[in-house]
Amino acid sequence: RSPEIRVFLTQARFDMGNILLELNRPNEALTAYDDLISLFPDNSEPDFRSILAAALFNKALALEKQEQPEGALSAARQATEVYQQLAQTNPQEYNDHLASARRISAHIGTQFASTLFKKAINLQQENQSGQALSVYDELITLFMDDPEPSYRQIVAAALFNKALALKEQ
Repeated sequence: RSPEIRVFLTQARFDMGNILLELNRPNEALTAYDDLISLFPDNSEPDFRSILAAALFNKALALEKQEQPEGALSAARQATEVYQQLAQTNPQEYNDHLASARRISAHIGTQFASTLFKKAINLQQENQSGQALSVYDELITLFMDDPEPSYRQIVAAALFNKALALKEQ
C-alpha cells in the first residue's frame, strides 16, 4: 500500500476507535485500536509513532472501562514507552502526552496492585496460602522493577506478606 493510503487507513481506524469509545462501545473500540496497532508490530515507523501511542493510550482507557486492568496496564506502559521515544526527539510536542501516559499508567497500576494485594490478603485469611503466594508473586513480578514510586510501598508489603505466608506453610 502507498504511504498515503496507510496514513488514511491508520487515521480512520484511530477515529473509529475514538468514536466507538465515546459511544460507550469499548469492545468495538478495542477492535479498531488493535487493528491499528497490528499495522506497526515493531514500532519502527517514525511517521506513525504518534498515532500508535495515542491508540495504545486509548486502548488502555477502553480496557480499564472493561475492568481488564492487566491489559490496560500493559497498553498504558506501551503508550508511555512510545511517547518517551517521541519526547526524546520532540519534547515540546510530546512531553504533555508523555506525562498523561505516565499518569494513567500509574493510576491503572496502583488500582491493579491494590486489587491483587487485597485478593492475596483475603486468600491468606481463608487459609489458602498457596494461592495467596501466587497472587503475591504476580503482584511482585508486575510491579517490582517499575520506576513508578507509588508501587514501592505495596510491593514492600507484598514481599513482607509473602514471607509470612511462606512461614505459615
